[in-house]
Amino acid sequence: MKLLSRRRLHLYEERQGRFYPLFGLIALILLAGFAVWHLALPDAAYSDTEKRALAARPALTVDSLTSGEFMDGMEDYVADQFPLRSSFMKLKTGLTLLFGDRESQGVSYARDGRLIQLFEHYSADQQQKTADAVAAFVQAHEFRHAQFLLVPTAVSLYPELLPPYTETEDELAWREDFLESLPDAMLKPDIPEVFAGMKEAGEEVFYRTDHHWTTDAAFAVFKDAAPAADWTISSFTSGTVCTDFEGSLVRKSGFTPRRSDAITVYLHDDPDLSCLIIHPSTGTSSGSYYVPSALDGREKYEVFLGGNEPLITIQTTADTNDTLLVFKDSYANCFLPFLFESYKTITVVDPRYYTDSVESLFAQTAYTDVLFLYNVQTLAADESLAIVLEGE
Repeated sequence: MKLLSRRRLHLYEERQGRFYPLFGLIALILLAGFAVWHLALPDAAYSDTEKRALAARPALTVDSLTSGEFMDGMEDYVADQFPLRSSFMKLKTGLTLLFGDRESQGVSYARDGRLIQLFEHYSADQQQKTADAVAAFVQAHEFRHAQFLLVPTAVSLYPELLPPYTETEDELAWREDFLESLPDAMLKPDIPEVFAGMKEAGEEVFYRTDHHWTTDAAFAVFKDAAPAADWTISSFTSGTVCTDFEGSLVRKSGFTPRRSDAITVYLHDDPDLSCLIIHPSTGTSSGSYYVPSALDGREKYEVFLGGNEPLITIQTTADTNDTLLVFKDSYANCFLPFLFESYKTITVVDPRYYTDSVESLFAQTAYTDVLFLYNVQTLAADESLAIVLEGE
């Protein structure tokens, strides 16, 4: 019996050994095929999925080769330009969830299925530099109202939904430290309190698949901040314009959401109130703040204003001579329509893309008010606001 068992084992190993060269050949063909595919495909400059520039092919020089810079660059290049990269990333995140890892690319898959971007602490020096630049700018101009709407994100509102042992910095502490560095005279609404009330009422404060706040949350903050800023609280009609929104956190993390989000817009009920949106970067203008065609594409959040631009000017038919200068990130895109009845002119600057002099704007318009509107995570990583305000 032992002899028979050994003979069977020997035959089994012999049969298996015949396939090893075949397996090796298949693996070699796959590698060669992907290499040829990689070379044949044109390089992509930007990833819509991850919202970042992709690595380009590094230049081969003697210095870059001897220093190791070429190999490092080639590693980044191959990783960024690999065929079917997004599909492999999606497969990877599916496997990580299967094995209990609920974090990918700084995004956590929360207990209720929403995606939450974790907060990383950034340079304290840059934090102070930004605060000093804001303070100096406000003190150098005689604004009637100077306000900083610094919006916390989902990570601070839903800590109980994060998986156990998730590592993230204290976003609310960062926010409080930054606001305390600004002049006391600046308006600084208590947005966390507004959000806490909405959460208790079961309202959606943030999209489940995207890092932005919902329009309902923006409107709640507007109503809370309006009295101190002398903003007119108008009558609006709100409506859902899409129910299949899957935002940037889906593409960034690769996680598949449990359900899509709905996007809501608010329209003024006053038939006499209208606006003209002027886009200097494209030389175009529009009579509507919203861009319905964006709902047919991948970037559905661009229904608000059409996306981010260096500078836009909004002219309204409001019965006032007040004017507003806004420095903002994309959180402001759904917020600005609430201000139309309070200002004749609103100039909107996105410092991440703006390269001209801010002071030149004052030669065209005498601004009565200034508003800074950022979410905490964008501001914590930002260097552009200080650069624009300082005119460097």
